[in-house]
Amino acid sequence: MKELINLRKKLNYTQKEMADYLGISVSYYAKIENNSKLPSYNFINIIKKKFPECDTNIFFKE
Repeated sequence: MKELINLRKKLNYTQKEMADYLGISVSYYAKIENNSKLPSYNFINIIKKKFPECDTNIFFKE
């Protein structure tokens, strides 16, 4: 998921740092970032809360 990668890199975070900041496991975060797992409703809500400027529609694009 290019947009999620760009957001993380903009913050200068590693996948582990981003996962820690979001309060999720690194493996779950990496799977979402690499498009091998769909984000849960809870994950999308965490993103909305931590990054209100982020357009969560990125998770619904094909």
